Amino acid sequence: MTIKKTALSLALGSVGLPSMLLLASNAYAVSFPVNLDNDEQTAETFEIYGKVRLSVDYADSDLGGAEENKSIGLTDGSVGLSSNTTIIGFRGSYAVKEQPYTVVWQVEQNFNPDTATDDTWSNRDTYLGVKTPLGLFRVGLMDTPFKRAGITNTIFVTTVGDPFAILGKSSQNGSRLDLRGSNSLYWNGEVGDVKLAVQYALDQNKVAYDQPGGDVNEGNQGFIDDNDGDMFSASAGYDLGPVTLTAAYANYSEIYGGEVEAWRAAAKYTAGAAKMGVIFENIDTDSDVAGGSLSRSAYGLFAQYRLLPKTTVGAQWMHADESDQAGGDDEADQFSLGLYQQIFPRLKVYTLATTTRNGDNGKYRTADYAHGDKVATVAGGDPFAVSVGAEFVF
Repeated sequence: MTIKKTALSLALGSVGLPSMLLLASNAYAVSFPVNLDNDEQTAETFEIYGKVRLSVDYADSDLGGAEENKSIGLTDGSVGLSSNTTIIGFRGSYAVKEQPYTVVWQVEQNFNPDTATDDTWSNRDTYLGVKTPLGLFRVGLMDTPFKRAGITNTIFVTTVGDPFAILGKSSQNGSRLDLRGSNSLYWNGEVGDVKLAVQYALDQNKVAYDQPGGDVNEGNQGFIDDNDGDMFSASAGYDLGPVTLTAAYANYSEIYGGEVEAWRAAAKYTAGAAKMGVIFENIDTDSDVAGGSLSRSAYGLFAQYRLLPKTTVGAQWMHADESDQAGGDDEADQFSLGLYQQIFPRLKVYTLATTTRNGDNGKYRTADYAHGDKVATVAGGDPFAVSVGAEFVF
């Protein structure tokens, strides 16, 4: 058994999988020598990888006199331990002898090391595919290109300051668009210098994760696998030296009670130790979808600077406009500030503070999406959280 650094570029780059770099960012993996067909002329790989993320958080929902209910994220000020999307995965490849094809596969799981409940494990990106001269084709359960465009153009994902507390979210409940496509067909490729991704999911019917049958973590318990609501998503990315441009689109024929159409545009700029980014999204829905609370525009920006070789500071602002919900006044702003310290290549620690400022009818959370322990609020509440966390990569 060996441990290989920059696992994707070493283990998969040699068999021609540059687009796989878009799918995961694990700096390390445990790589095992394999030769399943006893043929030395075929290149085979097998890896185990993962990230353990834990944080201690202080959170307050700003209840405004409402009753505390920690089971749904309403807290009057408490300290807790949270798993921030801790994952383990297995992946491999098989290069067909004397043919320009490489079979790839991946099985990835989210697990919660801070709990012993029955919902500890849940599926993440899991697929079977083949790399061809025309691009990478895969089938399975995978993040949508729309979701990936949000993840790669923001910071603080999987922390209490996760921007997906605003992006792709309803102002009233757990309805959200940053999902995985189940029963999906996915293609990654390049046309000139433009990186493209296209996904079609045969089933994308979903209930909100704070409703009966919905997600209790970042997994997919809320999927109803009846092939009754399909989804289409696509994205395009273009590098202009220090500037990266991204555009993404998604259409759900039936989700949360109706049709949803959304798009995102983003830009990132990197100059030495500094990185900045801006993102915009617009969501249009049928009037029956989440009571109109998902139909709105949102935007935000971030700035990040490496103060020292191992010390990075970042700030992020996210804003949601007033939605089509009856009564309006449900806009919100999320402000987050964080400091990261790389202890050694596999381990980093951080401290982060975040707050969400809601309009009189808004109920956007602060810690949300992939953080683990959600911090909900009441209408017009301004929840906040302070977190000290660590991430270990293997």
